[in-house]
Amino acid sequence: EIAAVDYILKPVDIDRLKDAVSRVKGNINLKNQAEKLSLLSEALQSKIPKNILVNDKGYQQVLATEEIIAIEAQESYSYIHTLNKKFVVSKNLKHFETIFTDDSNFIRVHKSWVIARSHVLKYSKSDLIIVLNGGIVAKLSKYKKAAFEEFMLVK
Repeated sequence: EIAAVDYILKPVDIDRLKDAVSRVKGNINLKNQAEKLSLLSEALQSKIPKNILVNDKGYQQVLATEEIIAIEAQESYSYIHTLNKKFVVSKNLKHFETIFTDDSNFIRVHKSWVIARSHVLKYSKSDLIIVLNGGIVAKLSKYKKAAFEEFMLVK
């Protein structure tokens, strides 16, 4: 009786049955829309991007942030290194650093490198280099070494 759409008695009135079915369909659509709105709200509240868009031969390529190994600066351009490909984008490193401000997987380790913790294999204190997946070797600034070591210890 509580929250019932309708109460149908015999003999069944076809018009009343049709109205009840359409109300049920409307309620299902409202429930689906409420779920979608909830997911969208959660995504908007999260400041950590799951994807970024990059230009690739005239197309906008959607890149999952988990695929990004490192971003290397070259003057006003940046190279986004992934396992499969290297993308050239006309954004400077500061642009990406601000995008990943709240993402605990990324850190700037040099004036020309932002790396992803999940792709770090090893690093050399003496040579100041970081070896990443895909054979990528990033530079480590002597001024950022302590912050990098702390970054690698904290999950």
